[in-house]
This record gives sequence, structure tokens and C-alpha cells, in this order.
Amino acid sequence: MKSNIFSRFKPKYGATRRGVIMLWCFSSSLFLYYFAVASSVGDSLYFGYLNFIALLFGGSISYHVLIELLKISQTQSNESSWHLLLKEFAALQAGYVLAAVAILGGIKLGKIEGFILAMVGLVTGYFWVMHFLIRVMKKMESLFGIKWFGAEGQPKAADE
Repeated sequence: MKSNIFSRFKPKYGATRRGVIMLWCFSSSLFLYYFAVASSVGDSLYFGYLNFIALLFGGSISYHVLIELLKISQTQSNESSWHLLLKEFAALQAGYVLAAVAILGGIKLGKIEGFILAMVGLVTGYFWVMHFLIRVMKKMESLFGIKWFGAEGQPKAADE
């Protein structure tokens, strides 16, 4: 009876894939939201431009990763790879938490000290996320045999 109850809670095929995709969508949109919140802290044109660049490229990378994740189906043979991917994406969350705490602390602190704290936390969280995202992409390339940002399918130059 106990095993029958627990078997109902065991995820079906695709549940891990959906979890990875939902975690990616939530966390990447949250991080872009942090940049949008941080843009209200400074009035400088230079800071506004840097923030716009971060939002533009962050949104583009987020969309690209989402599309690549949607292309990969979950099968019985790659189920363990999806579980590993879910763990790796969970490590990304520490960067988002760091950025959120720094932004909230910066807003509470106020003035120039708060601005500096928010920016340092945001940039540190950004680098944390990018570090783990690069690790995840390398693992995905090896686990699923995909090429993220390469020139696959393009003809080689004649002199190569």
C-alpha cells in the first residue's frame, strides 16, 4: 500500500524537463526584473545605457536558451541527464538570491551607499549566474549533443 501511494508521486516522463524549463523561465525573467528595478535607482544616462544593454542581451540569451531547451525531448535514456540539469540550474538560484538581497539592501540603505551595494550585488550575482550558465551549457552540449552558440551547419571557408 505504501509503495502504491508513493508511486503516484513519482514524476512521469517529461516532468523533469518541464521543471528545468519552468525554473529557467522563472529565474531568467526574475533576473531581468532585477535589472529593471535597479534602473530606477540611478538617473545617469550612462547607467541607463548599461542597464539597457544588460536587459537586451540578458533577454536575448534567456530566449535562446529557452528555445534550445524546448528542442530537446525527454526520454527514458536521457532522464538522468535532465535530473543533472535540474540540479545545475538550481545552483544558478544562488546568484539570483544574492542579487535580490543586494538590491533590497541597497533600496533600504538609500543614497550612494545603497546604489553601490545594489550595483555590486547585481553585478556579482550576474557573474555567478553566467559562470554556472556556462557550466550548464557545456554539460548540455556533452549530455545531449547540441551546440549552443557555434557555427554548426555552416559551410567551411575554402582555405580551412
